[in-house]
Amino acid sequence: MTTEDLEKLRSNHCLHIARNGILVALKRLSDADLEINAAMHRLDGVMEGLKHLVKTMTPPVSGVIRSDSKGDGKFGASRGVKVHTGVDLTCLLGEGVFAPHSGTVSREVLPYENDNHFSGLEIVSPLFISHLLYVVPLDSKHDNIIGQEVEQGQLVGTAQDIQRRYGDKMDRHIHWKLMINPAMFLEV
Repeated sequence: MTTEDLEKLRSNHCLHIARNGILVALKRLSDADLEINAAMHRLDGVMEGLKHLVKTMTPPVSGVIRSDSKGDGKFGASRGVKVHTGVDLTCLLGEGVFAPHSGTVSREVLPYENDNHFSGLEIVSPLFISHLLYVVPLDSKHDNIIGQEVEQGQLVGTAQDIQRRYGDKMDRHIHWKLMINPAMFLEV
């Protein structure tokens, strides 16, 4: 066998190895693509379920999304360099605020770092986390709502007077921020 024959043999062998490597890589990509498609299909199902659950939630107050001379209370509305991350729902001063979904009232939330005049609360469930701001949490001598399990539609507090901070050109409202609980994805 000549040197030239050995080079051809080595070259063919290298091509064979490369071709097999490419085939294995393509098979792995195909398998990964199937797994990604299956995961996307599962995620589509989860998202449809979440959409259904959101549609069945109880609004925390009876009002509509705020739109007044001070701005717009819809999700994503401009706040200068920021965007609004919830919805402002109009209400009356002292109006009852209700749990939009069942869960645990995990803590009191302060909307402003340097202003203790306003408060809110956080409700956590396995699927959702709600922040209800400009709300005085229900608190009597015998029934502090913080740490309590609540049912959807249960009274959890009363609306505060946001006009105390922003003036009467802004409609009275509460702020509702609804988030998906990321723990849900860790348990899938």
